[in-house]
Amino acid sequence: MKKIDNNFLHKVINRQLISPTLLLLRLERKEVDFIPGQYFYLGLLRNKQSRAYSVFSGINDPWIDFLIHRVDNGEFSPMLFNLRENDKVFLDGPKGYFRLPPDRTQKKIVFIATGSGIAPFHSMVTSYPDLDYALLYGVKTAKEAVGVENFSPERRFLVTSREDNPDTGGRITDYLDRVIFDHAVYYLCGGNNMIKKVTEVLLSRGVASQDIKTEFFY
Repeated sequence: MKKIDNNFLHKVINRQLISPTLLLLRLERKEVDFIPGQYFYLGLLRNKQSRAYSVFSGINDPWIDFLIHRVDNGEFSPMLFNLRENDKVFLDGPKGYFRLPPDRTQKKIVFIATGSGIAPFHSMVTSYPDLDYALLYGVKTAKEAVGVENFSPERRFLVTSREDNPDTGGRITDYLDRVIFDHAVYYLCGGNNMIKKVTEVLLSRGVASQDIKTEFFY
């Protein structure tokens, strides 16, 4: 890799292992600006690879957070898991157009996420506390519901696919009725299969295609 300008290198200031496959990585922010929903390419000095990760933190936070999902048999994500404080990461961005509408008050915002797909929604909600939203969030276990405490309890619904809970166990698609509203725009982020299935259900319920925004994570 060619020599990188130090302005694009950001020091790791904290790392929190949420689960064996989920890491919250906090970097120094420097002068980085972004719009909630955008992503950066993260790269390492010792490796020519990089991967895109949505920002998890809000626009007013003094740091910049990323939620890293460890990919089975992946080459790059395990290297991010091995980072320690004071290591440096290369950031390229921000990029992307997975953003809230210019008039955030025109329609209710519905967030539907699985796993690390919560990242852009966490950024949006912490950046705009007055946002009118609802969240449907699917995780394997409640322990992996990182950042959920920053969503209002009356606006969020957690689905756990690997916990035997009669109230919250199952799949996202089992609970879509809880977040289908008149005059709403839907933001979907997470696994390809979830996004495909949820989109099909929303369209069948009469939601206009232009009111369904998607960001595929894996």
